[in-house]
Amino acid sequence: MSAVQPNFILRMAGLTFAILAFVIGPALFIYMAAFLGNLWPHTAPLVEPSVDVGRTFAPHWAALNNIGLIALFGAQHSLMSRTWFKAWLCRFVALDLERSCYVMASNIALVLLLVFWRPIPITLYDLGDGVLEDLVWSVFVIGWILLVAGLVAIGPRDLLGLNQAWAWFNGDRYQEPPFVSNWLFERVRHPLYMALLICLWVTPHMTLGHVLFAAGFSLYIAVGIRLEERDLISRFGKAYADYRARTPAVIPRFFN
Repeated sequence: MSAVQPNFILRMAGLTFAILAFVIGPALFIYMAAFLGNLWPHTAPLVEPSVDVGRTFAPHWAALNNIGLIALFGAQHSLMSRTWFKAWLCRFVALDLERSCYVMASNIALVLLLVFWRPIPITLYDLGDGVLEDLVWSVFVIGWILLVAGLVAIGPRDLLGLNQAWAWFNGDRYQEPPFVSNWLFERVRHPLYMALLICLWVTPHMTLGHVLFAAGFSLYIAVGIRLEERDLISRFGKAYADYRARTPAVIPRFFN
């Protein structure tokens, strides 16, 4: 806690910023569910553009555009999660607002990706109408349920920076939650990434554009796991190293 606290107006502005970042993040994931599902692929989509519907370019130009957007999203996440960048950012903003800045920047990068995405509607497979399609959609929905469950298990107010900003607003020192492995985390180390992979790849109608989107995010997940686990070992030491040794990363263990 700093010796001199910012005035009320500045603290209120910081808290408002954190609340906006906290609210926009989950709203974008709801939008992303409609984006990936086309809701539904054989009727008018709920959102446009969606992964397969919207204004597009020639396939090669659309692919370049989309790869650039995915790269921007991944670069923002990787850059802002580095220790040296956090130290630089905290020269300009309060330490306990750093997480909210990261979340808001992630929100902006995701908005750019979703809004400026250009579909490549070249069908790779289509399960058509029927029981198999309904089964695939059920798994898709389960993926999003697991994503919400993972957020709840982690604690969204800590993950998205709201608790940190609230502590700063009140002039308190934020206490980082201890490392625990319970509920979903007893079966898999990264339930959010597991759920997101389901949401990305499970669809009854797969296009080239959808594969590009899913592959790009899967690469981000692979890199993200490596960087995140390095930070977790640095933070929690042997406790996390032992946990990692006995718990799979994204494919859950159903039996002890």
